[in-house]
Amino acid sequence: METCQGRGLLQEALEIQPQQPVAANNLAYRMLENGENVDVALTLAQTARRTMPNSPATADTLAWAYYYKGATDSPATAGGCDQDRTKQRRNAYHLGMVYSKLGTRAMQRST
Repeated sequence: METCQGRGLLQEALEIQPQQPVAANNLAYRMLENGENVDVALTLAQTARRTMPNSPATADTLAWAYYYKGATDSPATAGGCDQDRTKQRRNAYHLGMVYSKLGTRAMQRST
């Protein structure tokens, strides 16, 4: 588990303003990458996405949370990371992982 000061600052920001989308998104992503509670990360990602619905970063984090949750059949999962896949390699990787889990080879492609 990550013990860096940045994580503590994100949690502190959310204590002050629970709907703060950037803090919610970043904490959700860190939690997923560190193998922490996927349900909590999913809730944080949903909060961020509701507040910033046009953000490729929140779309990617939410899709990645659904991927970790095993809910890869949701249109939000693949569609979420698809929005910015050509601009961010991370999003393209996440999209490929989702499509791979779905078994949809025609949709897999590198950027």
